[in-house]
Amino acid sequence: MAILLPSAPCMLLMFVVFTLTSVHAQTVNVTVPDIGVIVGKAEDVTLPDGHRSTVAVFRGIPYAEPPVGQLRFAKPVPKANLTTPFQALQFGPICPQRSSNAMSEDCLHVNVFVPSAQLPVIENVTKPLAVFVWIHGGAFQQGSGNIDGKSLATFGNIIVVSINYRLGALGFLTTLDQEATGNYGLWDQRLALQWVKTNIRAFGGDPDEITIGGGSAGGFSVSFQSLHAENEGLFRRFIAESGNAISVMNNRDNAAEYTKVLARQLACDTTSSQTIVSCLRQKNFTDIATKLLLPLGPFELPWGPAIDGDFFQQNPSDEITWPPSKADLSVVKSMDGIFVTAGAEGSVSYDMWVRIIAKQLNQTVTHGVSKQVFDKVIDGMLSSQKQSSDPQIISAIVYEYTDWEDPDNPATLGQSTVDLLTDQQWFVPNVVFSRNHALNNNHTSTYLLQFDQKPLSRGWLHGAPHVAYGRYVWGAQGNDKEWELSKVFMTYWSNFIKTGNPNSPSPTHTQWLPFDVHDEHYLLIDNDVSGISDGKHCKARRTDFWLDYLPGVKVAAARNHGDVNPATRKPDCSASAGERPLGDRFWLLMIISVVTLAGMNHVEL
Repeated sequence: MAILLPSAPCMLLMFVVFTLTSVHAQTVNVTVPDIGVIVGKAEDVTLPDGHRSTVAVFRGIPYAEPPVGQLRFAKPVPKANLTTPFQALQFGPICPQRSSNAMSEDCLHVNVFVPSAQLPVIENVTKPLAVFVWIHGGAFQQGSGNIDGKSLATFGNIIVVSINYRLGALGFLTTLDQEATGNYGLWDQRLALQWVKTNIRAFGGDPDEITIGGGSAGGFSVSFQSLHAENEGLFRRFIAESGNAISVMNNRDNAAEYTKVLARQLACDTTSSQTIVSCLRQKNFTDIATKLLLPLGPFELPWGPAIDGDFFQQNPSDEITWPPSKADLSVVKSMDGIFVTAGAEGSVSYDMWVRIIAKQLNQTVTHGVSKQVFDKVIDGMLSSQKQSSDPQIISAIVYEYTDWEDPDNPATLGQSTVDLLTDQQWFVPNVVFSRNHALNNNHTSTYLLQFDQKPLSRGWLHGAPHVAYGRYVWGAQGNDKEWELSKVFMTYWSNFIKTGNPNSPSPTHTQWLPFDVHDEHYLLIDNDVSGISDGKHCKARRTDFWLDYLPGVKVAAARNHGDVNPATRKPDCSASAGERPLGDRFWLLMIISVVTLAGMNHVEL
């Protein structure tokens, strides 16, 4: 391929021109085999430390045919051809959702950010760069890949790719049969990854050094893709931020009912799957995307991944358990993996679902919650999982998550509610997935990170809110402390993307030891760079509670043993590897709450 840029003596002048005005940015031409010429822009980037560079940016490249007509509610079809030279100069429309931004069903695009190390790129690049493919979050309901990847590409000297995929009903509606199988958004992601694998070499990237990453729904997507057997060899590493595949999938009966509710709202005949799908294919996409369906159950959203017998042969929660199941996890174990959790992930569930519960009781949650709301949260959480609400089980959870020094204080009850949701929905699933990934695995590495930066916006909340670290991955530049922390994240991430080891080749602040089932090493990042340390057995007591103690309570309750007393539980659980008990398999619930994207650099939602 050929990228046309000024020669070296002109580079300084080019930087000056870019700094003064972006409209004079130099165009960049890339010739992609079987596609043709793609035209992007060479854009300048200046990091807070004064480093200045150039990034070639290609925006809005289609990877699939527009999913319209008969392709609506169907797997994506690869883009047949582009009108070349294709002008990849601006982001394409976002996929349909409840938003005021420009959107279209013709939204299945990729964006590519190529650092100056590859400029100008000549044919047959001798040293292609590692590639990071970003899958955005947004509860599978909203969001887009329209991010600014220039800082990470420049700092890490990697190629960054972001993608769009179908969302909401257009991405996940199902009739539970062949008329509409669902999970189209996940198939979109897979086709985008295939596009990257096939074409990234033309942009100076290494197709054998691809890492996928994502936050929240993007984190769930990353782990779904890493478990999909047909993806073997498609990418080499993964970074799952604030979300992984261990979750109770959308209830299949409810998934079909949501489809019927939507069809009735749009005046469609619901006598058969065929009539529903045929009618919905005739409707305007905005009518489908903007209909707001009320949840049919607690801690539930209408549209999301579901078991379909195709993308998912079975529920990932049946494959990834502790104690481990007999499932074949060879595909995901062939990849290096990073699992990340923030200390107060449950704050996103608190702000959405707990607020609703409180409102039903004519209460607020601004300064915490009442004991009544706390109890309702536990009851709703159990019922949403179809778990027993036996008094002994509820008593055990209440006992574990009550601050007995101040049990009736709304602030401490609010913190306890967030802690409960964080552990059960986010943290413990990460530990279980990490254990399964590391168990008997001498070929690839597992890394676990806990981010505990205290937020400034809510005085009583301890721990970082849902995906609060996301902005640091993309080069947060608010002040010197933020930039220093951002450099830490970008160094770990770019090292891992290149080598599978977050500590090499660039020097790091603290050695991040790999996770194993004996010591369970993890990296803790707390507030700023001075609060970075390594540890073992993160939150061991709470992990033991969910994976060992509570399953024992359930067994006793099922056998009508009335003598299980949570007060007899050992007060501390810092069991060493040799004495960690192995509990019965515990189903873990995912809540993916709808949140608002807060700018192109803060996309970990």
